[in-house]
Amino acid sequence: MARGHSWWWYLFAAGLIAATLFSPLEASRSGIILAAWLWPALLWSQMGTREAQFSTGPLIFSAPRAFPRQLLATWAAGVAIAAITGSGLILRLLVARDWPALAGWLTATLFIPALALTLGVLTESRKPFEALYIAWWYTGPLHHLPKLDFMATTAQSTTPAIYATATAALLLTACLWRITRRRLV
Repeated sequence: MARGHSWWWYLFAAGLIAATLFSPLEASRSGIILAAWLWPALLWSQMGTREAQFSTGPLIFSAPRAFPRQLLATWAAGVAIAAITGSGLILRLLVARDWPALAGWLTATLFIPALALTLGVLTESRKPFEALYIAWWYTGPLHHLPKLDFMATTAQSTTPAIYATATAALLLTACLWRITRRRLV
């Protein structure tokens, strides 16, 4: 998923990880993590769209049990990108034993790739996720609006149960849509 980027992309990502690790906890939680989870947005936007983009759907889905494995592997790759880019903050939250913030971090790590995957599967395009994620990132986490802050950037905006439920609903939607599309083709 992250292959093919120039060395400076990885260097900047490493700098964001280091910044979340070595900055004051509040700065990491309410500021730097915003940049760290905006940086891989173009990676996440590819999720669920590659089969349509490269016209490889018939080849990929002809393999036995490709449907659940491919979809879950794509989501797991997105979760890994979120976890790696946010790894500095999780270490800080573990040391501080801030369990509500840790739950918010974990939920965001699962939610962002689920949103990307579902929008990619539904639309077969990168653009809807890119537009929605940037708008949601700007209105919710950046401005710390409690119900729209899926990154839990403040204690007042920590709502992991809502976004955990949304993650499950998004993944179920992606699975059902993919099943329906494969039966129609």
